Amino acid sequence: MPRGADAPRGFFAAFTLKVQVHAPGKKRGLSQVGKAYGGSPFRCTTIISVMNMKSWQERIRELREDHDLTQRDIAKLLGTTQQVYSRYEKGINELPIRHLITLCKFYKVDSDYILGLSEQIK
Repeated sequence: MPRGADAPRGFFAAFTLKVQVHAPGKKRGLSQVGKAYGGSPFRCTTIISVMNMKSWQERIRELREDHDLTQRDIAKLLGTTQQVYSRYEKGINELPIRHLITLCKFYKVDSDYILGLSEQIK
């Protein structure tokens, strides 16, 4: 399965974990988790629901477009250039906290929404 930027995006992500287990009469060790439901008591399949999880880059772009603003408009608000702001939306540059705060105040949204920790815009 591809990892990182090559990983497919979707509603569900499955992953494999290694856990430290100890059962009476058994040696301590690593057990492979994620194979199937029916195996040993230490095996299971874990699926995490990732419903509409958007990156912070997608969120700041959508907020800007929903307010009918250009990258240049937001760059001026943040005191930077359009090129730097474009790099934020593309994920090339990390968004400084001071800019996150400014965007939250401007769009009247919670930082958790922009960061993808909440679906509620507020």
